[in-house]
Amino acid sequence: MFRSSTANAVGYVRLSVANQEEFNSIQNQKFIIERWGDQHQIPISHYYIDNGFSGQRFDRPAFQKMIEDILAGKVNCVIVKDLSRLGRDYITTGYYIEVIFPANGVRFVSVNDQFDTIDGITNQEHPYSSRIRVPIINAFNEQTSIEIKKKVEATLDMKAQQGTFIGPRAPFGYQKSESNHDKLIPDPKAAIVVRKIFELAANGTGMTAIVRYLNEKNIPTPIQYPVILAASTEI
Repeated sequence: MFRSSTANAVGYVRLSVANQEEFNSIQNQKFIIERWGDQHQIPISHYYIDNGFSGQRFDRPAFQKMIEDILAGKVNCVIVKDLSRLGRDYITTGYYIEVIFPANGVRFVSVNDQFDTIDGITNQEHPYSSRIRVPIINAFNEQTSIEIKKKVEATLDMKAQQGTFIGPRAPFGYQKSESNHDKLIPDPKAAIVVRKIFELAANGTGMTAIVRYLNEKNIPTPIQYPVILAASTEI
């Protein structure tokens, strides 16, 4: 049984790194959920937002917080833009829709899929609607996620083979070119440290001795360096 009150209706919004299209933006998802709430006179009390998380994962911070609140009886209705926002893993997504939500008296609504568990996922009055359609959509969403991942990996691999830098940060000793962030150029200051490390190693100095030398000279570590760009690298 679903609780009749919807005073604790919430919206769940997810945006993955690989899927940044405008129609899936956080603002657009919230607009769709809000509009549905207005049409059904159900106020949205709170939004749980996971920005930059794959639908294949269910350890998303906001999602886990939402489940925690559901189990604590603080949420009785969850609304999403579409089923893929809840998740792209066929089995796990189905488990939440068919087991966790109903067991805790939570109504689940997927606006664009025109799916609402207030009628029951196995409603025999509509035997060929949600009972069959939702699992198919979830399976399709999972396959779509796999295809997106393959395309992203293929694109990154192609860029790497072309010599394009694809990392988020330049490795120590280099910096991203101001005119082209896909290109690395030597960092004048950090390059001095890198050359000294190679010089010491070539002369037979061990790793521990090199680390001690750098510490004695107060040379910043690669993690500290971006924060202390003005630090002296005189050796």
